[in-house]
Amino acid sequence: MDECQKLLDDLDGVEPSVHAAYYEVAADYYKAKADYVPYYKNSLLYLACVDVEADLTSDQRLVRAHDLSIAALLGETIYNFGELLQHPIMVSLDKTPQQWLKDLLYVFNEGNIGKFESTMPLFHQEPILEENHPFLRQKICLMALIESVFKRMGTGSAGRTMSFQTIAEETRLPQDEVEHLVMKALRYAQPLPPLRCGPSDCYDSLKLIQGTLDQVAETATITWVQPRVLSRSQLSQLATRLDEWCDRIDALDSFVQQQTPELFAH
Repeated sequence: MDECQKLLDDLDGVEPSVHAAYYEVAADYYKAKADYVPYYKNSLLYLACVDVEADLTSDQRLVRAHDLSIAALLGETIYNFGELLQHPIMVSLDKTPQQWLKDLLYVFNEGNIGKFESTMPLFHQEPILEENHPFLRQKICLMALIESVFKRMGTGSAGRTMSFQTIAEETRLPQDEVEHLVMKALRYAQPLPPLRCGPSDCYDSLKLIQGTLDQVAETATITWVQPRVLSRSQLSQLATRLDEWCDRIDALDSFVQQQTPELFAH
């Protein structure tokens, strides 16, 4: 596979059908290995090289949408669901017994733990999800944290600082587990400090957010959130915050203009 990839990279003017053939084989290979992240990547690249409606049968589209959904949920580093949810292939799940998988992806994209818990009774339809419930629970908690941070970004410095208690409420975790969750999400320039956990957990940061932890004050200050494809509702929230920011700028401008000119002479 690596040799074929290198050959394709070195060639100019390769037909899309050739790339499609490679990505399809690569996706099938990683699917057989249950290696979700490279399957997800190669499967989306395959779909980018074909006409989904013309080149795939309805059954093939359904299988592909199903497999991509499972890969997105179980991929250890996949926390951006917007690209998949907006892909035409996902329409194949609509009005089928597997539509709940698409709905579950929206739940993860929103970081909605309540809806996640209400969907859990359906997990028996996909044994692989039942087997990985602890991982999915951690993933939805991380998505809840990301969404909570996203809603606070742009609301001033105070909005970027969250107490451990607030994070515990947003993620429905015991407060003594919040520090571990935030460290899992944080992007660190240096190795993480020791925690009450195994070495692999302590040093495997997902780089979903950037910021600092104050362990004494039990607060987390978040300065950056990993870019991702936003849903329409998230874009609407962003537009609302932009409008509010513009209003604050206008108010500040009016305040400055109303002050005694001498105050601003220098």
